[in-house]
Amino acid sequence: MTVEAFSNFLDLIDPMKILLSKEDLNKIGYPTPSLYGEIQYNLVMNGQVSPPHEFLLRQVNDRLDAYVRKFVHNEVFRDIVIERAKTIMKTGLTFPSDRPFGKKEIEGRVVDFLAVQMIRVTQTIQKTYSPNFEKSDLGPFLRTMREKIEATHQDLAANNIEKLVAKSYLNTFDRHTDVFLSREQKQNTTFQGNGSKTKFGTVSQLSREGFRISNIIKGSAADKAGLLENDILVAYEVGFNSGLWKSYRNLTLEEYGNSLNGEPGTQLRVRVQRNNSEFETIVTREVMSYSKFNVPTPEIRNSPSGPMLGIKLTEFSKDAAAIIKEEISRNLSNNLKGILLDLRGNRGGLTTELSDLLQLFVSRPNSMYTKSGGQVTVHRPDILDWAIWDGPLVILVDQGSASAAEALSAALKSYKRAVVIGGPHTYGKGSMQEYATIGDTTYKYTTTFYYSPNGLPIQWRGVEADIPLPITHRQPLERDERNSLNPKPLASGIPQAPPLITNLETITASLKAKSIERLKRQDIGKTPQEIYSQNYEEAYRILADWVEIDPTGNGGW
Repeated sequence: MTVEAFSNFLDLIDPMKILLSKEDLNKIGYPTPSLYGEIQYNLVMNGQVSPPHEFLLRQVNDRLDAYVRKFVHNEVFRDIVIERAKTIMKTGLTFPSDRPFGKKEIEGRVVDFLAVQMIRVTQTIQKTYSPNFEKSDLGPFLRTMREKIEATHQDLAANNIEKLVAKSYLNTFDRHTDVFLSREQKQNTTFQGNGSKTKFGTVSQLSREGFRISNIIKGSAADKAGLLENDILVAYEVGFNSGLWKSYRNLTLEEYGNSLNGEPGTQLRVRVQRNNSEFETIVTREVMSYSKFNVPTPEIRNSPSGPMLGIKLTEFSKDAAAIIKEEISRNLSNNLKGILLDLRGNRGGLTTELSDLLQLFVSRPNSMYTKSGGQVTVHRPDILDWAIWDGPLVILVDQGSASAAEALSAALKSYKRAVVIGGPHTYGKGSMQEYATIGDTTYKYTTTFYYSPNGLPIQWRGVEADIPLPITHRQPLERDERNSLNPKPLASGIPQAPPLITNLETITASLKAKSIERLKRQDIGKTPQEIYSQNYEEAYRILADWVEIDPTGNGGW
């Protein structure tokens, strides 16, 4: 067993490098070659997990339980964590990359970890960057920690040890190659389906009182029941017309989700807090396509030159392209002047939807190339058609834009059809994985790489924004991850995508200069949420600038 594989194993069971010390590793003979030999021989030859693995897992479990109990029941320790959180808010914190030496250093890192978690939960609840910790914040915080602890215990269960060791091996070859733990395998099975599930129609956040609705999908079950954004769900009836109520205040996110789900057509009575009053309402559950959630209600903005359409796409799910096409077509008769497509946080999805969506803006395109085992394949829409929009098009991305979201951005850049803003780089996930089940274990392995219509790989390199905007918060990119694959560009001979807007470089340079000048005069927000909103507004300003510079947006196309 290599040092790297064993290091991966340690990171799987103690990812924050908090609970296992160098003293623990010395007890099992780390880093002597004989230790790796013993571990590898037992696993491969005998199908058994070595005592060193069991020792480390037991240490993680015991310490995790001990410190959480200490936080819950020991008021002195709890005050230490709260005071540390206040200090971190002022000075910041970077977790060390090495492991602690012994018990005292472990406790210091546990305090830091708990303090950071408390800050995050409290900020979510209070929607402010300077949390004033109160006793009422501890309930939601403990609920969040309970979820993490339950997940950790499932990962570290005795029947998962062999899979954890297998994970440590596989991750040394390719970070996307994996073997699923029991909990992960169950989730993977749960979320696979035919593209439709019973949905409540809300996006909610933890709050002191219950779960606050931050977004409502138009036409959803919750919308039809009269629920509004900022409503707080405080309780639900266990069994319709039973008269038995259960509070949402003490539920985990998973339990909250389970309470909302049910058979289509069944009803759920919920108690809602709106402003300073409470009321009850009945929600009738219904099946709703994923796309209805992943394509929120578009927004129309007016500019001096005319209306502009903003569309946010959170995932390339089934029928997403058709829904967006319908929205664009509906607004064409209103003298539409520009389109903003927001792909921030979009982690990808169906490549067929990517091809269909690209064709709304590029007639009969090659959407991308894929390479698998030396075989290069060109991808096009199933039904070739003509573009319905040839005007100004701005694509807004960030470091969370990945996979199909990057492939679409790369294609539009290759065709010189749109201006990509945000970033400054997308995530860099340009690979495809397949699944295989052997016995009761499911494996995932990389088979394919994505390339832009100009033959450049999306994997590792990502897509660079034409006009960079402030970063909300630094996210690890694919290139930052250990064992990330970095394929070479496709060989010459691949047909290059023809430029559709011949003067796009000139337009982009002008838009970039105007944006830089605006940002110099603007106070950049201090919180990720503020920067996120400011970038959205700046995206609209850039689109409005383009409409003003070149109302046709196509350079005579």
